[in-house]
Amino acid sequence: MLSILIPVYNYEVQLLVENLLNQLKTIDCCWEIILSDDASNKYYIKRNSEFISKLNNSQIKLIQQEINIGNAANRNFLIARASYNWLLFLDADVLPVAFNFLSIYKKQMEFTTKEIITGNIVYDETKPQPHLLRWIYGKEKEEINFEKRKNKPILHARGANFAIKKIVAKKRNFPILKEKYGFVDTRFFFNLLKIRFVL
Repeated sequence: MLSILIPVYNYEVQLLVENLLNQLKTIDCCWEIILSDDASNKYYIKRNSEFISKLNNSQIKLIQQEINIGNAANRNFLIARASYNWLLFLDADVLPVAFNFLSIYKKQMEFTTKEIITGNIVYDETKPQPHLLRWIYGKEKEEINFEKRKNKPILHARGANFAIKKIVAKKRNFPILKEKYGFVDTRFFFNLLKIRFVL
């Protein structure tokens, strides 16, 4: 029922995958986790492949891209590899803040008549000094409460945390832009304006 798709680039995935595995123990459904590493540097390739190998779980796959193909192409690659009817996209650098994060998504998937479910982003209250400007921007522009997101779902949708039916994702792939990173999710969601949107 659920394919969790994680595009990876120069980031360790252990915390996120362990968090998801703990939550999946409480959920009764077929699932898989597919990670696609977009030609990260050797340190991250080694760390992530060692971690996934140690899990020794056939439901978790880490695929290594030989060259950097960019965020959009990497997401489209994940869509093509997914087995189940619902795709949950999570960026490698996110971490669910609720213990029932996946349960909430599963419940929405079972009862919604829509094709997309959008999640939110919550930034840590600690200001990270090396990335302070990114943190300030994220807190102001991306951490949006549900009431505001509900009124303008396309405007506030983020590729870091959303679910989409596989049949829709295959028809409306992520657009390949000149910029390999940035703006991809915004363009993707605007291309979906003609499709009935959800939460």
